[in-house]
Amino acid sequence: MTPHAPSPSAGRSTLPPPRFDDLGRPSPAPPSLAPSSRRGPGRAVLLALGGLLAFLFIAQGVLLLLGVWFRTSETSAIAAGGNVTAVRIDIDAGTVRLTPGDAVGGQRTDRYGLVKPDATVRRQGDTLVVEGRCARVWLTASWCSTSVTLTVPRDMTVTVHSGAGDVHVGALTGTIEVSTGAGDVMLTGTAGTVVADAGAGGVRGTDLAVAAIEATSGAGEVRLDFALPPATVRAESGAGG
Repeated sequence: MTPHAPSPSAGRSTLPPPRFDDLGRPSPAPPSLAPSSRRGPGRAVLLALGGLLAFLFIAQGVLLLLGVWFRTSETSAIAAGGNVTAVRIDIDAGTVRLTPGDAVGGQRTDRYGLVKPDATVRRQGDTLVVEGRCARVWLTASWCSTSVTLTVPRDMTVTVHSGAGDVHVGALTGTIEVSTGAGDVMLTGTAGTVVADAGAGGVRGTDLAVAAIEATSGAGEVRLDFALPPATVRAESGAGG
């Protein structure tokens, strides 16, 4: 029986042959080109954050476009009835206009995109209260406001606050306290006792016949012109004229 001849490769090492340089010295093995299979956790976190930011950016654009597309304006009448001695207006955003008249009355205009403001008109004792609240839903409050236009008896006590919007007051003679977070306060022919504050805006008075006035602005101009000299004046501007 003829013995089986071993294969030429049997018993040989599978290691690559040694490499030598031109001087016969062993050369270092070339670096491995195989990519590492291990990835640090930082890469996954960065990818997750990038995806979240992209989603928020797209969602912002969609909500803003929908807010413009569905923007609506609704106007309703305000009737106070009898025995009203004071008016209080408190809105998150919107313009307020007050002018003298025989009785309390006017209108409220709600403007909004995706979320309608929660606006109410109610009696609290002898005070007429008008409120407008904008829901704090992400990126939708910018398309929300409640504007109020009212006539009131000249000697009525009036309190007004708008979070963002101008406040206009005509020739009223009662106790008047008005403020806005971002907007201007404008007084025309106003008398009585006045406290006016504009957080980011100006206070301007024309033909004033007030007994006393306190006008302040956080970032704007305070300019008061008097038809009659007042007994007391205090004017202050944080950043303006």
